[in-house]
Amino acid sequence: MKTLWNLMFNEIKLALHNKLIFLCLLFSIMLIPIMNLFNFFNVEQEMKIIKDFTFSIVSIIGILLSVFYPIYSLKEDLERKFIYNVLSKPISRASYIIGKYLGSCIIISFVCVINFFILYIIILLKNFSISPSYIGASLLLLFKFYLIIMVSITMGLLPFSFHLSSILSVFFFIVGTLKGYIMTAMKFSESLIMTEILYPFLKIFPNFQIFDVYESVIGGSTLTANNFIEIIGYAACYITALLFLSWLIMRGKEI
Repeated sequence: MKTLWNLMFNEIKLALHNKLIFLCLLFSIMLIPIMNLFNFFNVEQEMKIIKDFTFSIVSIIGILLSVFYPIYSLKEDLERKFIYNVLSKPISRASYIIGKYLGSCIIISFVCVINFFILYIIILLKNFSISPSYIGASLLLLFKFYLIIMVSITMGLLPFSFHLSSILSVFFFIVGTLKGYIMTAMKFSESLIMTEILYPFLKIFPNFQIFDVYESVIGGSTLTANNFIEIIGYAACYITALLFLSWLIMRGKEI
């Protein structure tokens, strides 16, 4: 357990020196004055716009970091030969992957939570209450990033360059985001290739769209506890499967 903690905190320490992380943190702080641009609307309209704007910004920042940072970090470990130093010690490859994953999750959560914190402060200053649905929607967005991080780590462990691994990760994300639309369209297709080959193949990809409940919550819908738990369980199953796949890939590497 101590080894896992050391790997995780080493990942966090390295991430704090990453320019992309720094720029995202700086951008988050710049959101505060931007929020004042919406004060010419009435209070309810202003709050709705601020909520939608904040969630959209968090979504963009979180996706960018989740897709590219883990791959960059893995390739950097190989380039600096840090991975050779780590695995020459009595540290399992599974511990390395989990430490890398948890460290990435913490640093990306930190960047996103700053934005959510700013949003919640503004909501309270405007004398509005923070409903459990908003907190639930925020957590589900974070779990979406946790799943994307695991996808990126899996792609990053493949014997490809940073650019090719990034392209694969982006492809995985795009297909997962559009999965619902594509599968619905395929149901009406008369092509055997579509219905018998591509349709079952698409089921492998996680559906990233189910995590974006913030749009309906901002519109006034309520996020139920059952729905929240179901989506968290869905993410946990995919993360576990990808962790195992990453371990298999790592196990087969000659390091």
